[in-house]
Amino acid sequence: MPATTVALAAAAVALLAAAVALVPAAAAEADAFVAEPDAAVALFDEFVAAPEADVALAAEAAAETADALALAAASAALWPASLRSWSIAAGSPVIALRFAAN
Repeated sequence: MPATTVALAAAAVALLAAAVALVPAAAAEADAFVAEPDAAVALFDEFVAAPEADVALAAEAAAETADALALAAASAALWPASLRSWSIAAGSPVIALRFAAN
């Protein structure tokens, strides 16, 4: 066998080995390509679910706002009485007399 034939055969075997070595990488790339639509579907599902979560958060915020307004109204209703008792306890006769007059 001439030397060039042996060299060509060795080169062909080396190329074949390199091609075989690329098979797992190509398979992994194919798996990643197949998995990409699944990731896209998951992102789409998350996007679709986001408005529902926003509506729930808005409802919760509205309920908390209503609670805060009710608390503020109750506090405002109690404020004159608490100020009157504070004024008397603090010994401010002017404010105490003013509340007593009302």
